[in-house]
Amino acid sequence: PEKQAALLAHFRADSIVRDCEIVRQRIAVGRKLTLLGQSFGGFCILTYLSLAPHGVERALFTFGLAPVLRTAEEVYRHTFQRMEYRNLRFYSRYPADIETVRQIVALLHASPAPLPRGGTLTPRRFLMLGLMLGQASGLETLHNLLEQARPASGPVRTLSQNWLLAVEAAQQGFETNPLYYLLHEPIYCDGPGVSSRWAAERVQASLGPAWDYTTGLEAGA
Repeated sequence: PEKQAALLAHFRADSIVRDCEIVRQRIAVGRKLTLLGQSFGGFCILTYLSLAPHGVERALFTFGLAPVLRTAEEVYRHTFQRMEYRNLRFYSRYPADIETVRQIVALLHASPAPLPRGGTLTPRRFLMLGLMLGQASGLETLHNLLEQARPASGPVRTLSQNWLLAVEAAQQGFETNPLYYLLHEPIYCDGPGVSSRWAAERVQASLGPAWDYTTGLEAGA
């Protein structure tokens, strides 16, 4: 674990900036850089401006500034609030999807589904499709995916291979980019000795039963 942790440290923003500075000085012959960053790229730009501002000609951020000087727990508390709003907006637009989601979660709770290309679709993994709601066209994309699971009449009783393949395709970024799982929380840790301590898990647990999917398994709950 220590060797793995040491390797992962090379993917921190400060390590990336120091590597980039070597490239700028030796290959770009000291010319200043124009930086464009989104999400973690924004963290990297802020780190660059802190460690080596002399190497930056201009810095371009998309989707706002990173929440620096805020703990991972603070970030996730705001994130859960935002997700609650996005969920309410989604279900107000597509109210029929409430029962569809409930039926799929109940099926997976009783028997998690093997995915065609490996892995297992559990209720929590299925509910992670809610990440789509943070995208510009995410509401429509998620609704279309749920419609594929809905039979012509009656409740959802089985999950087809085609639908499971569509779920895999929607989540394939996690399969090809596993560093997201390992390093997403640590990007919010400011300074040495700071640990997120599984902030997202702790915050969700503190929000009570409303954020426990098992409380909504029964129809009409």
